[in-house]
This record gives sequence, C-alpha cells and structure tokens, in this order.
Amino acid sequence: PLASNSVDSIATDPPYGRSSSTKGRDLEELLWGFLGEAYRVIRKGGGISFAGPAGEWLVNLALESGFRVWWYGEMHVHGGLVRGVVAARKV
Repeated sequence: PLASNSVDSIATDPPYGRSSSTKGRDLEELLWGFLGEAYRVIRKGGGISFAGPAGEWLVNLALESGFRVWWYGEMHVHGGLVRGVVAARKV
C-alpha cells in the first residue's frame, strides 16, 4: 500500500455499474472506501477529482471524507446519462 501523505493528486472515474461491473458492491460503498483511502494517501494541499452519477450526493461523500470541495459540475454524456464531477482539496 501507498504511504500516508505520499500522493499529490488523484483523478478518476470509477466504475458505477452501468457499463462496467462493481462486482455486486454498491456504488456508494465503493466510493466511500475509495475516498477514505484517497484522503489517507493524498498530501495536505493535494487534490482529487472524481466522477460519478450526477447529484449532490457526490459532494456530500467528498465532504464527509474530509475533503474541501471547491467545484462541482455536471456533464451530459449521451441519452439520459449525466455525470457529476467533483474537484476537492485536502486541507
């Protein structure tokens, strides 16, 4: 595993179960675990950007994980698919 405070930034768009498998795990559970580990390895002042199904819940997950959210936006991908993107910093 990575050492604590060893990463400057992370950018990711994790699987969310529509076109790729979450191996039966709930997306919120996966993101919660990911954000906890990301917070551990990102150095103070470092950043994270991640995407998921659009909604305020993404912002809330980041805040509850200890990050300070500085931007949230939504992007229409195709059909009814709208992605939410969060940018946050570890303070």
